[in-house]
Amino acid sequence: MIEQAITMVKNNDQLVPVANIEKKIATLSIGSDGKAPFQTQVDAYCKAKHFNYSTAGNPEEQKTCFLT
Repeated sequence: MIEQAITMVKNNDQLVPVANIEKKIATLSIGSDGKAPFQTQVDAYCKAKHFNYSTAGNPEEQKTCFLT
């Protein structure tokens, strides 16, 4: 499982590690229907909005997933 995991972070503003946990934080797990271990770990430090994108879903739903 770990060998297939990828964590990507864009850190242009030097926000990682997160020092100000009062900021809005969101996570995205691709290929998972439930909360990923990384998302659970984030919850240990701050309140975050979690999104999951299942690759096993309806193809039409997949096309519109990121348009909302």
